[in-house]
Amino acid sequence: MTPETTLDYSELFFNEGYSKIDFFFQPAVMYMDDDIQCYSYPTAFDQPTAAEFPLAAFTWQPNYLQLLTGMGYVTEEGGNTYKKYYKCIAGCNIALDAVDKTIGTQEEKDQLKGEALVLRAFYYFNLANLYGNPYNDSTTTPEKQLAVPLILTSNLSDKMPVRNTVAEVYAQIGKDLLQGIALLEKKKKMSSYRMNYLAARLLASRVGLFTEKWDDVISSASIVINDHPQILDLNDWPDDYYPDAETFKPICSKPNIDALWLFSDELDYYDNRTAIVYGISEDLASKYEPTDIRSWIYISEIPDFIRMYAPIKFAPYKRLGNSDRNFSGSAFRATEAYLNRAEAYAQLYIKTGDHTMGQKALDDLNAVRIKRFKPADYQPVALMPATELLQFCRDERRREFCTEGHRWYDLKRYGMPSITHIYSRKGVTDKLYRLEARDPQYNLQIPPVSMQMNYNLVQNPAGPERKPIN
Repeated sequence: MTPETTLDYSELFFNEGYSKIDFFFQPAVMYMDDDIQCYSYPTAFDQPTAAEFPLAAFTWQPNYLQLLTGMGYVTEEGGNTYKKYYKCIAGCNIALDAVDKTIGTQEEKDQLKGEALVLRAFYYFNLANLYGNPYNDSTTTPEKQLAVPLILTSNLSDKMPVRNTVAEVYAQIGKDLLQGIALLEKKKKMSSYRMNYLAARLLASRVGLFTEKWDDVISSASIVINDHPQILDLNDWPDDYYPDAETFKPICSKPNIDALWLFSDELDYYDNRTAIVYGISEDLASKYEPTDIRSWIYISEIPDFIRMYAPIKFAPYKRLGNSDRNFSGSAFRATEAYLNRAEAYAQLYIKTGDHTMGQKALDDLNAVRIKRFKPADYQPVALMPATELLQFCRDERRREFCTEGHRWYDLKRYGMPSITHIYSRKGVTDKLYRLEARDPQYNLQIPPVSMQMNYNLVQNPAGPERKPIN
């Protein structure tokens, strides 16, 4: 049946424009950053399948997608991140092209249009960060760097689109957000499974971070905080908390007061097929203070008697438990508004030397941290030199949002530092692999099938075939 009403198109849009459980976008990117580590243990059983499954992504091979497909980790279709984002963008475009002609109230039309605009902005934000240089790349300008093609209509054309620049893509993101937010503001209360006003404002603050528009970050984050000051309080967790099926309290779920919008599948951020070998890195674990509740709610150190069977030392705990309580792969969380604003204030502290900016950054940091320590253990962060405060903000962001899809993008905007991964197997000499600073592989290769379908696409420069450096 052909959809006619606005509600018909809204239902179609929810199926075609949204990412949901069992629909994952970028299942291998989680293996590329510095929050993950490959573990072995002297007395543990060797786990060759789990160790080798994602190895091509873990070692940043330029053709990692083809290698993962050959290993059976993903299908060619399932691993095509590029195509999946454009599929959802097509769903947004269909809704935007049709909405004004549908039968419905103006309120219904504004809501559908607002959701579609903001989601399209979110998808282009992800594509730009996966396939293009960061907006703030210090060696060039966004006007000179290619991102991805902007497709803004559902009308079919024989003309193959070309890649737009980073600047052009971010300009469109900003335009979609501005229009979408104005429409979503008319109906602020929505299901946490639909894009909504506060989630859109949070995305605007995140985009401001990536484009270094600090006043925009502060403005949008402040609206989120003023309208939704409540954030996750880990003091509500029991002291003997263990994430089994009965007691599990997932972070990215509807019952979490922090969650503004829920989306995606856990396979974008956690894969139980490899979780016995690939876990939280020792580097990330070392960033938590011993009394930080996140060090045993977000992650957990695995005891030796279990490591005989599952050699990982630190396991992610945000998504364990039975499936009917694990509602989503990720979420836009209100906590991010505090940390986005804190980072913007820290940047202004560096820029101006104004200590009030530093104090405002501390106020936001401490508003989060007081809910991450027990009252007897909590100590507010004190003012420190501006550059140290900025680093503290970045470390806090890493501690808070580990395994939620932020780290790879953040590393890119931090300057694309060098990363070392160690492939560790029982009975096999450890192999060291390195992603060099500003390595070409920070920008993923556009999948070959997508290149073949569009002769106007220009491929990203390929990184080298990655060999062990030891």
